[in-house]
Amino acid sequence: MTYKERPEQETEFLAVNFYQLKAKTTPMEKSIQDTIHGVIKLDEWMVEIIDTPQFQRLRRINQLGFANLVYPGANHTRFEHSLGVMHITRLLQRRLGFDDIVVAAALLHDIGHAPFSHGSEKLLEKYASYNHETISKVVKGELKDAIKDLGFRISEIEAIVMGKRKSVVNGEIDADRMDYLVRDSHYTGVAYGVFDIYRLIDKIKFDDGVVIEQGGVKSAESLLISRFLMYPTVYFHHVCRIARKMYERAMERIIEDGFEAEKFLEMDDVEAMMLLKDRERETYDRLNNRSCLRGPFTFHGGLWISER
Repeated sequence: MTYKERPEQETEFLAVNFYQLKAKTTPMEKSIQDTIHGVIKLDEWMVEIIDTPQFQRLRRINQLGFANLVYPGANHTRFEHSLGVMHITRLLQRRLGFDDIVVAAALLHDIGHAPFSHGSEKLLEKYASYNHETISKVVKGELKDAIKDLGFRISEIEAIVMGKRKSVVNGEIDADRMDYLVRDSHYTGVAYGVFDIYRLIDKIKFDDGVVIEQGGVKSAESLLISRFLMYPTVYFHHVCRIARKMYERAMERIIEDGFEAEKFLEMDDVEAMMLLKDRERETYDRLNNRSCLRGPFTFHGGLWISER
């Protein structure tokens, strides 16, 4: 009897038993299809961190702030970047043999970003004495419980993220830069961020810091050149800087009018825009409708700033 000729009930029975058998023999692992790296495998402990509301907030934090005003495709988020950094760190872990806490730090390295990523950085430094690498201030609730249940210490993760403990997560050539340069290049359509990432991964060693083998020097040089070119082309593009400064000034007025700056640590891009809509409608309209480039402008602090 062929498969097609089997009775429907028998076919269902075989299918159910196949998946039951698979569940018993396969360890708990999930896969995510990533635009840059393809299939990213997640262990059960990673899923426990990712599925917390605090980590899910990163889905709503734009990786490049206001860059989509210039590059319409630049709508990727801190969420997918964090997964990418974790993936690269895990590949390095298989070669170098460091502890899972380094992989956890890679996954959580951007958990402290406020709305529009670096767009809120100066606000928090000025009004809350906060840097996005000081993740202990934002690791709360379900995320804090998950980290503790997994046996990780938040202080150790923070030390890795801040670079106090040397690792492949924080440095001149690290997993963070390996991911964001390639990812940002892809989504903006700018070719400057392209380099041979997997050649570089294959040629990295760690000896109290990242060491590049001779065969990986050209790839490492390409990474550094890519970073040098991406800054003026994308990260410091004049439209991005103007929009960010408008956002900063509007939020400064809101904070000085009584809004608690630390609340930004729990907000996402949508909530920040709704706050602007409620308190600073003119700035909201100009950013939302991309009318932030209409003059007149004054030159201040190296930037052309709209007077409107």
